[in-house]
Amino acid sequence: MLLELPKSPRFALGTVYVTAGVLNSILLPYVAVGLERYATGHWGLVDSQTAKRNNSAGRDKRGVYEDLNRRKFVIRTDASSLGTVISLPSEQ
Repeated sequence: MLLELPKSPRFALGTVYVTAGVLNSILLPYVAVGLERYATGHWGLVDSQTAKRNNSAGRDKRGVYEDLNRRKFVIRTDASSLGTVISLPSEQ
């Protein structure tokens, strides 16, 4: 199953990479929902300071989400918007 990219992201995601840890432990529908939320500016479980930084143009962005079993995964986009990585917290 491939992830479908959000249709109207707030910022460029670049190439989206999903780590082996996420592929082996998080069901892809949860990853897809997390990516959709992330791309539209809903940062998930981050603190208010991180959310504020995410809302600033030209900054790295980071969101944290979880699946039904409360397993967390992180979505990060570098400031250059060349790529977005979806990983487990332990893979960072």
